[in-house]
Amino acid sequence: MNVVNVLVITHLVLTVQAYQMVLHG
Repeated sequence: MNVVNVLVITHLVLTVQAYQMVLHG
């Protein structure tokens, strides 16, 4: 894995977590 993949995966994870917080909030 390269730096770009790590950044993309991290961004997706954070986006999903934020989306779930909005749904449950």
